[in-house]
Amino acid sequence: MWAFGANTPFELLQKCKEFTLKGIAKKIKCPTLVMEVQEDVSFPG
Repeated sequence: MWAFGANTPFELLQKCKEFTLKGIAKKIKCPTLVMEVQEDVSFPG
């Protein structure tokens, strides 16, 4: 939480929503593995 400047778990989740690959993934030029976990309660979707 400290790295994001969040004081609560809820604030952390709100701040993490700002970090996506939208508009960035298509710019990746080297092989990159991007994964997500089913039913991830910390960082869904």
